[in-house]
Amino acid sequence: MRAELEIQDCAHAVRQRLDVRVLDVTPVLSQMDSDAVGPRALTRRRGLHGVGLIGLARFTQRGDVINVDVETHGVLPSGRPDHRSYIVKRRLAAQFVLLAALTACSKGGGPEKPTPQSTNETVSQFFAAVKANDLKRMGELWGTERGPAAQSMNSDVLRQRLTVIQKYLDHTGYRVIEGPMLVPGHDELRTYRVELQRANCNQVLPIDIIRMRSGGWLVYDVHLESAGSPVGRCPQGGTGTRP
Repeated sequence: MRAELEIQDCAHAVRQRLDVRVLDVTPVLSQMDSDAVGPRALTRRRGLHGVGLIGLARFTQRGDVINVDVETHGVLPSGRPDHRSYIVKRRLAAQFVLLAALTACSKGGGPEKPTPQSTNETVSQFFAAVKANDLKRMGELWGTERGPAAQSMNSDVLRQRLTVIQKYLDHTGYRVIEGPMLVPGHDELRTYRVELQRANCNQVLPIDIIRMRSGGWLVYDVHLESAGSPVGRCPQGGTGTRP
C-alpha cells in the first residue's frame, strides 16, 4: 500500500506551512566517495518511528522525509487534472521538433567543399562535376566575384540552369588547349580554350574564370553558344552562359 501526499504551494500555502515545510533541496548523488550532499536547514528531531540514518556525513538525521515525485502527470493523485503538465509537454514537444529539424539540416546538406584557390583547380573540378552530373558541386564552382551561385540564386532556377549546362558540356574527356590567359581590361578574369571530347563531336569553347572578392576562383562563363549540340553536329551561335 502506497500513500500519496498532495501539497499545493499556492492556494492553501499559508495553512499548510504550519504542518509541512516545502524546500528546494539539492538532490543526493548515489555514488559519492566521501561526502553525501543534503540540507539540514529547518529540520527537527526524527519522526515517532525513531528511524534515522547513521554514518553518512551531512545527511539529515532528523525529521520525516517525503519522496517528492517531480514528473509531470495529466492527473494529480487527488484525481484533479494538472494543467501545468500540458504546458510542459507542449514546450518539450516544440524543443524536440526544433532539434529534429536542426539535425535533419545538418545531415542533409553537408559541409560545402572549399573554393579552389587556383584557376587550374577550378577548371578541373568543374569538368569533373559536369561528367559526374553533380549539380550541387557545379553550383558551388559556378558564380561571380560575389561568390558561388549556390549561395545567392533561387534553388529551382539554379537547378534548371545547371541541368542545361551539364547537358551541353557533358563529355567523355576534355583537354585544355590554352590558358589561363589574361582578359584585357578585366584583371579579375582568366580565360581558357578547352576541347570537349564527345562520342559524335569534339568542340573547342572558351571558359572564363573569375576571382572572388573573398579569394578563390569560380567558373564565370561557359559560353554554351560555342559548345555545339550535345546530340548532333557542332553548330555555332549564342550569347554565353553567365550566372
